[in-house]
This record gives sequence, structure tokens and C-alpha cells, in this order.
Amino acid sequence: ALVSTQSTGKVLVTHSYRQAQRLDPSDLLFILFIAHCSLPRSPIDINYSEQVSSSDEMQYHQQTIFIRKGDQQDNYLPCTLTAVSIRAGIVLILLAEAKTAIAPNICRALQSLSELSRQVDVVVTAAEKGPPDTLISAGELSTSFLRVKGVVDFYFARMEKDMESVDSQLSAQWGRVLDNWKHISDIAQNLGRENRYLYEFERISSNLITDLRRLFYSIYCNEWDGEIHEDIAQIYQSVSLGLRDSSAFLLVKAQRNFTLGNYLSDFPGIVHFLVINRTQNKIIVPSLGAQGKSARYCHKIIQTLARFHRKMVHKGYLGGFMRKSDLLFSYKLWFQNGSKVVSPDTDIQFTPVQPRSKLLCGLYSDMVRHYFGARAQLVECYELLTIHIGEVPFEYVNDSATRLMHVVCSDFNT
Repeated sequence: ALVSTQSTGKVLVTHSYRQAQRLDPSDLLFILFIAHCSLPRSPIDINYSEQVSSSDEMQYHQQTIFIRKGDQQDNYLPCTLTAVSIRAGIVLILLAEAKTAIAPNICRALQSLSELSRQVDVVVTAAEKGPPDTLISAGELSTSFLRVKGVVDFYFARMEKDMESVDSQLSAQWGRVLDNWKHISDIAQNLGRENRYLYEFERISSNLITDLRRLFYSIYCNEWDGEIHEDIAQIYQSVSLGLRDSSAFLLVKAQRNFTLGNYLSDFPGIVHFLVINRTQNKIIVPSLGAQGKSARYCHKIIQTLARFHRKMVHKGYLGGFMRKSDLLFSYKLWFQNGSKVVSPDTDIQFTPVQPRSKLLCGLYSDMVRHYFGARAQLVECYELLTIHIGEVPFEYVNDSATRLMHVVCSDFNT
């Protein structure tokens, strides 16, 4: 089960059973793509297809998808994909394995037949070129078929009981598969005699693989009849209730969660940064994503940045630099009226009156009133804290600060 944002496609919450099939990143991206394309993006623009159902406020889409199991080409696991719109902008994605034993039996039979088909192609190519040992190769192919026959007979026997309860259409398809299998078994006995048997063997084996794949598709790709609507409704109610208090937080997290990699090419040498709107109490900071020793090192340098920041603020400075070890720490504070940077109305430096042990809660509003007086209600206070590698010049950090702030605020509409 996944909880994802519909606008960005980011995964917020995941849950799986211990025995669940492992998903590759490509599988996960495919699942997210299908789920988000299947649901309307807003109640204003709803155009339901035949497979999209709704009841009251619940909207969901359901279909079968196939996930490759392991590295075998023909070993696919059919799964039921259900996408449920939980709240505005949040989608619950349920992925469940199909409750049947037919799929793995068909896949394993297909895997064996595909391997045999590749051998057939090699022998047929040799026959067309006319080497003297063509009939000998065909005889070896007959031996290979005997090995494959034991495997395919085993899986077809396991399918017999399940196929007894299917409808007439599937029963007819299954009958064609068995007929082709009997025919190819008869031809295999003559493979080492004449090349015409080889070409007939190639044709029937190709038809057999095609019929098996069609049978697989017919079993698992039919439209859903809506019988599990009540189950989906119960899941919808449960998850919707569980996300009631956290959905707003999850949406904000999805919109604000990003990495530094988006800015490295435009701002060489940068290690970390924080953009803070002190008037609205908002912060934009890239996710570090570090673990182990790297996480401890990042925690250490962030603490150093925090101490440097408090020192600058308590002294009333509007900017400053500090080199420590191999890093360069910088701090800049400025004011804006809308999108326009504004200068203070007075040259008298603001001196905080709070003791150093107190929090900074009211300091910034006092600073804005000190510098702008009657205009204080129109002005917002911003801070930018950065960490660069130590070799970066002061001038470069100072010149790029405004540009970095502009890019970040533009990316997040702040």
C-alpha cells in the first residue's frame, strides 16, 4: 500500500506484508503513473471511464497489472491495482497479488517453451543455410524437447483442476492450447528425419506460445464487476479517518521536500542552505538524506551553523561570514515589501534587548519596527544561511546570496 500526492507523485507512506513481492524502482514508477493517470485531478473536471467508480465522495480506479517476478522473461505476477482518492491531492494505492495458482503455472510453462523456441530458431537458421549436420541438430532439438515436455506436462497438469471451473470462452482457449501441445509432441518424434517436420514444429510451437499468452491475458485482464466495492469503501473510510489530522502536513511535506542536487549546477561549492521567512514563520531547507557517519557529520555542522546564526542575531548584525575547518558559513538578513527588497529607514543599528538565554520569538518583529517604524506592517523579514566549501571566496557567496534567494522563492512560490 502506498500513500502518494496526486500533483507531484511523491510517495509519502508505504506499507507491505513480509512475504510481499519486491518492487524494482521501475515497477514503482509504473504503478504511480498508472494510479495518477486513472483518477480525475479535481472534482471540477471529472470524466469517468468505464473502470472508474464513485460513491458519495469516494473515487477509485481498478485494473490488473503484471509485475515481472525475478529475471525470467515470461514470469509475470498478476496484481490488482486499486487507486483511491482519499482527500484532495492524496491518493491511496493498493497493490494485491491475484488469488490464483494459474498464473505461476502458465508463466513457468511459457518460460520453458520460450527457451525451446530460441533453440528452434537456431536450428531453423542452420537449416536455411543448409549445413551438412542440419538433421543432426534437429535430432538434438528432439532431445531438448523431451526435457521441456516433462516440465510443461507437470504445469499443465496442475492447471487442469483450475480450468474446469472457467467459462466457455476460457475453456475453448485452454482446449486450443492442449491441442497444439499434443500436435507438437507428435511432430517432435520426427524432427531428425526431414526438415519439413522442423518447419512445422517451429510454426506450432510459436502458435502454442501465442495461445498461452492470450489465455493468460483473458484470465487476468477482464473488466471488474464491482463486487469488491464494499471492501474498497471500508478501506477508504479507514484510511481517510487515519489521515484526517495529518493530510495537510503530508501535502506540505511533499511540496517542500527536495534535495540540494537541484541547485548544485547553478551554485557550485554550496553544501547546505536555509531560507527563512521570519514574518510568516516559514522555512525552506533541502533534505540531507545522510545516514551513519555522514548523518553525524551533517548534524555537527548544522549545530555549528545554528551557533553562528544566534551569534549574528544577538549582536544585531545583518550579515556575516565564518570560516571553520574546511567550511565557510554565511548569514544574511534583509527586508522585502512584496517582491521588492527595501532598505531600513534608519542607519542606527538594532541592538536586541533580550538576554542571550531567551528564544528569538519576538526579536524579528522588534527589528522590523526599529528599522521601518510606521511601515513595519508592510515589510517582511528574511534570512539566508548557507554552508559552502572553505575555498569559495567571500565575494562569490555574497554575490550569489540574492540570486539563490530569488531562485528558491520562485521554486516554492514564497
